[in-house]
Amino acid sequence: GGGGGGGNFPAAAAGGVGDNACAPKAGGSSPHFRFVDARKVLVVRAEGQDRFPMWEVSEAKLKAEIHNSTALLFTGYIASLENGAMTTLGRDGSDFSASIFGKLLEASEVTIWT
Repeated sequence: GGGGGGGNFPAAAAGGVGDNACAPKAGGSSPHFRFVDARKVLVVRAEGQDRFPMWEVSEAKLKAEIHNSTALLFTGYIASLENGAMTTLGRDGSDFSASIFGKLLEASEVTIWT
């Protein structure tokens, strides 16, 4: 199985931007914002230099982490192995993680800015 983190997200994004990037402006309102460390939710299996998402495990961890958030910002390029050790996703890992989160969230599109 795979995918499915709620389906309410029109797009997903990943990157190394700090959590202050979406801070509310003075006097303004902000959505229920949540910064998500990919190492807490994205679990991959390593085969040599390749990384393969563990969809069901990652989906369960993501659902537990995001609660009812409507605006999410994910770190890119990093994940955790099955044993909990941090790993990188390798070359183009930020784009890969954006695509993974897009699938997990059932996003209608994924926008990658380079």
